[in-house]
Amino acid sequence: MKRLFFLLTLLFFTSQTLAEDVHYHLVVSGLSCPFCVYGVEKKLKNLEGVVDIESELETGEFFVKVEDGASLSEETIEELVSKAGFTLVTFEAIVLGD
Repeated sequence: MKRLFFLLTLLFFTSQTLAEDVHYHLVVSGLSCPFCVYGVEKKLKNLEGVVDIESELETGEFFVKVEDGASLSEETIEELVSKAGFTLVTFEAIVLGD
């Protein structure tokens, strides 16, 4: 039974990795409260292709998942973060599954 559970879990995570091959790691400075994070998340969610966003107020980190074939540019993200009243410190694309 444990072996079956392990195989099903492995299959699930493998298929997720193949389906979403590019994620973005952003670091934003100037965040001081949950409403600050919400303001940035709201703008990110309006971008075409964004599937999911995870954020950490304490570190100013945002992990953005995009759908297959979608991409984000640093210039677009920098402008978006600036319009929200904050500063983009780090923009990093992470390619999974290679």
